[in-house]
Amino acid sequence: MFENLTPQEQADTVWPMTDTLRMEAVMCLWEAVLDGDLFPEYRDDNGAVALRHTVMTLADPLHLGWTLVNKDLMCPFDWEYVPWFLTNCVDARDGTLFPNWMEICRATR
Repeated sequence: MFENLTPQEQADTVWPMTDTLRMEAVMCLWEAVLDGDLFPEYRDDNGAVALRHTVMTLADPLHLGWTLVNKDLMCPFDWEYVPWFLTNCVDARDGTLFPNWMEICRATR
């Protein structure tokens, strides 16, 4: 994923993520899922544990997407950007990223 960023985007990104950044990203993702009741069908079909494990796989893309978005529109990270990312870049049926998720993030600029 990181290699799909432009050189400037790479320079603007802490990569690889630190353990602290990854932990914060996962907590924000899980909080947004619970708070916004996101992915209810996925949770009903697969259970909360499967959903939690799926959400954990989104930490790196979430972090990279933060590099790509217009932060003036997406701040704060936890309350604006994370729910936006889950709603606009992740398929709620199976928790996978849309193939064009990076372009969706860039389109906010």
